[in-house]
Amino acid sequence: MRLGSIVMLFIGLAMTLGHLQAQDTSSQEPDLTYANAVAWSNDGAMIAVVGIRQPATQGYIRVIDVGTGQTLFATDPTPGGFTSVAWSPNDQFIAVGGYDQAIWIFDVAQQTYTTSLRGHASTVTAVDWNFDGTRLVSSGNWDGLTILWDMLNYEQLRIVEASGVFPQDVDFSINGEYIAIASELGIRIYRTVSETDENPLWYFRELNVASVEWSNAGSQLAFGTQTFQSETAPSRRAYAQVYVINWNTGEQVNAWTTQDQSIFDVNWSSDDNLLATASIDGFTRIWNVSSGSELNNYSNGITRYAVDINFSPFGGRLAYGGTFAGSELQTATTLQTNTDGSAQLAGGAVQIVVPAPSPERLQAITDACGLQPAADQALTAEISTQDYAGFTAQLEALPESALPPGCRADLLAVAAALEAQGQ
Repeated sequence: MRLGSIVMLFIGLAMTLGHLQAQDTSSQEPDLTYANAVAWSNDGAMIAVVGIRQPATQGYIRVIDVGTGQTLFATDPTPGGFTSVAWSPNDQFIAVGGYDQAIWIFDVAQQTYTTSLRGHASTVTAVDWNFDGTRLVSSGNWDGLTILWDMLNYEQLRIVEASGVFPQDVDFSINGEYIAIASELGIRIYRTVSETDENPLWYFRELNVASVEWSNAGSQLAFGTQTFQSETAPSRRAYAQVYVINWNTGEQVNAWTTQDQSIFDVNWSSDDNLLATASIDGFTRIWNVSSGSELNNYSNGITRYAVDINFSPFGGRLAYGGTFAGSELQTATTLQTNTDGSAQLAGGAVQIVVPAPSPERLQAITDACGLQPAADQALTAEISTQDYAGFTAQLEALPESALPPGCRADLLAVAAALEAQGQ
């Protein structure tokens, strides 16, 4: 079977199995690109965004300098289409999961294609690197496979799980010792050091789980569920839930019901106080983890595809993908910034927002930047008086070497959002 036929076959199968919304709107949207997944580099200076252009099933990959909007790397494989993306810890490589059953590896520093990892027999729904970049884990959907890869030799180490259930998401623990798998039968956790298929820790077997992520502190797991419209009562909506659990015991820490049908991504802020969710309904929402209250919501306009979103490394901004005209594929060197700290990159492919800005959040990011005491105290003084113009002036006067560029950008964005709100 030719590659083009394979891609179309697996896109169609994924749509019937819930990874994509079971609806063909290509006749209504003849030439649109869907930015399905975004990921910040670990230093906060770049964003990788991947997706698919319909109806041509053309792949879309961009790496963008967040500060300038300049495209650093671009490729649009045909046929193709991508669902997931993750940076290596040293920000040299990105791993991109595709509808063609492969994981594409690109060297961003050299702007070259490196290799493809093949072992899945379905769409690659998620990819994640371990803490030192020596391992990668990937999940398929209807092939039932979760695979662990050696990223020094680009070889398959082992199949972590092969089952009759459909894994939707996978995530390494912070220390790299465990892998959490989200599927239609709850959450399963495996040890990465095991050479054999041991019995996993298995939580919430009664739930259809579409997304999972470890907290940055490593003690908790957040996950979102997937629901389906009733065939007998189509007007009756079943709403997805978000859960936070202690992963060691499986004990529920918190849970709340959303206004969405399926939560296809969850992402923690750097301080673990906020949780972002993305749904098949086309909404990105920000939640207070301790209370479960919704703080912000944004419409990304993508209701055909599952969407991956990402907080910046210092937690001040959130990036998510958008939908844009296919004719804008080549006009990706645009940067639009707004007075409230938000921004748009690559002709709308990436939306950057400032969730739940507060003086406390600005202070927490300031403390995390590793500033010299005098600079930290000067910025803290401006925060205490809520003089955000003064804060911005103090920050811009600091030399570039005083703090990481991603942290500086987060501080500027949060201060701008607070000033715009008059707080």
